[in-house]
Amino acid sequence: MTMPSSSSALSARDTSLLLCSSLALVGSLLVSPMMPRLMASVMPSLNIPSAWYSLVSSTPALTIALFAPFAGWLADRIDRKYLLVGALSAYGVLGVLPIWLDSLEGVIGSRLAFGACEAVVLTVCLALIADHVQGPRRLRLVGQQAVVVSLAGTFLYGFVAGAGAATWQMPFYLYVLALPLVPLIIKRVKTSAVDQHMALPHRSNLSALMAGCALIATGMMLSYAVPQALPTVMASLSIESNALSVLAITTGLFCSLLGALLWRPAHAVFGSLGCCALLFVLMAIGFVALTITADYVSLVVAIAIHGIGVGLLVPTALVLAMNALTPSTRGRGLGLFIGSLYFGQGLSFVVVLVAAGLGGSVEGGMVTLAALAAVCALGSGLFALKVSSASSSTCTNAILGDSGE
Repeated sequence: MTMPSSSSALSARDTSLLLCSSLALVGSLLVSPMMPRLMASVMPSLNIPSAWYSLVSSTPALTIALFAPFAGWLADRIDRKYLLVGALSAYGVLGVLPIWLDSLEGVIGSRLAFGACEAVVLTVCLALIADHVQGPRRLRLVGQQAVVVSLAGTFLYGFVAGAGAATWQMPFYLYVLALPLVPLIIKRVKTSAVDQHMALPHRSNLSALMAGCALIATGMMLSYAVPQALPTVMASLSIESNALSVLAITTGLFCSLLGALLWRPAHAVFGSLGCCALLFVLMAIGFVALTITADYVSLVVAIAIHGIGVGLLVPTALVLAMNALTPSTRGRGLGLFIGSLYFGQGLSFVVVLVAAGLGGSVEGGMVTLAALAAVCALGSGLFALKVSSASSSTCTNAILGDSGE
């Protein structure tokens, strides 16, 4: 029996797509802490430069950034359901494959192929969500996805930190969780047919799509800047405990979950542009708080404020992108969106270095990033006011016109 669109409960189809996209979004983060131990196991007799650890860790993200637009092109030409089934199956196998590889080239090659599969899974899942739901139900589903991603990220980060202490192989086995989802997708997800009762846009809104891509790229740069700068900030406070570092990052992840939970009521009050301004304000406050932190408690508070803004980011940008696309362009548009997300994530390290150069130190760089976030917040807020004013003017003119007839 098909569930009514007004139902607030998740259907089996929606649950399957949420789990697939959420696992793919947090997948690259699962094994990053284990990369030095993996490479030491692969090449125990060599003194491997630390730059290679960063390269292997970032390979999937870089691949997604480059491959996602092509994955979107495929999603507009091949049945999305079976494209997802193939990519998800390969994702589960390639994710765990490095455990049995014994060469650096093999590890890098497998991570490149894994990143390509991850790009397809993410792009197709989002396109299928947009195919099947719209309006308030789509808003609800996007908000729930943000919550699931934040919850999974928080839980899995803690699990990896604990399990990885015992054996570096354990986090890789988590990728096998993708395989039980394959029969669920086959059974529950329909082919790429669009509901004919949907009120669909006649043409894509390129400006709105570009706004969503720019928002997610900029937001991801600012989101990952805090974890990048955290070791230096903690060292300046003479805090060397790895456990306290994990606790601080986990707090940020938990607060991003809180931000995701707050997104729907915030969107109902402020709209998409208002949420843009709000999330950048929270990030700016978090960056400023990081520069004036005097102890560990104030450090955690700064990370928490920043984390709430991070939780608002993805659903706000995703709704802008989804609503801008027609069924025939969803794959390419959402592929561009996913590419922008990972481009921003990969560029965050460079942004922190440039900001630190401008500010004279990492702490000074946080002031530079706070200024950037504040400018983004101001721009979003002014544009939101302009749109609101234009809408009010249109409504007033319509009322005056009706009354004058």
